[in-house]
Amino acid sequence: MLAALFLASSMITTTIALIITNQRVPEVPPLPDLVLDYVEYLEVGLKISERIMIIAILLALIIIFAHTHRMIILRRVFFLMGLMYYYRAITMQLTVLPKPDTNWDCPKYNGTLDARAVFDKVLEITTGGGISLGEQQPFCGDYIFSGHTMMLVTGYLVVRDCE
Repeated sequence: MLAALFLASSMITTTIALIITNQRVPEVPPLPDLVLDYVEYLEVGLKISERIMIIAILLALIIIFAHTHRMIILRRVFFLMGLMYYYRAITMQLTVLPKPDTNWDCPKYNGTLDARAVFDKVLEITTGGGISLGEQQPFCGDYIFSGHTMMLVTGYLVVRDCE
C-alpha cells in the first residue's frame, strides 16, 4: 500500500510539473533533429504509440496478477515507477523545449495559475488516464523524459522478467 501511495504522489507531482511547464513552453520553431528531419512525419504516430503502450501495460498487469509473487512484483514496479515519475517531474521543470510539432495546439492558461486552476488541470489530466489517445495534445513541454517510453519499457521489462 505504501508503494502504491508513493506512485500516486509521484504521478500527481509529475502532473503539477507538467501544468507549470506547459505555461513556460516557448513559442519558437521546433529544434532541428539529425534523424527526425529526414524521416517522414506521420500524424497517426501518437495514436499508434499510445495504443501500443496500453497493450504493453495490460499485458504486464495480466502477467503480474497471474504470478505467484504478485504483491512483491507490484510493490517493486510501483516503487520504480514512482522514482521515474519523480525524476520526470524534475527534468520537466529544469529543461523546457519548444513544441516538436507545430500542428499541436497547447493552450496556455490565461490568468494567474493559482492552486484552484492547478487542481482543475490535475483533474482534467487524471480523468483521462494521463494520455490523450492521440485526439488532442492538451499539454506540451514534457519531451526530455518521455512518459510513453517509460511505460513501454517498464511493461516490457515486467513481461520479460516475470517468467
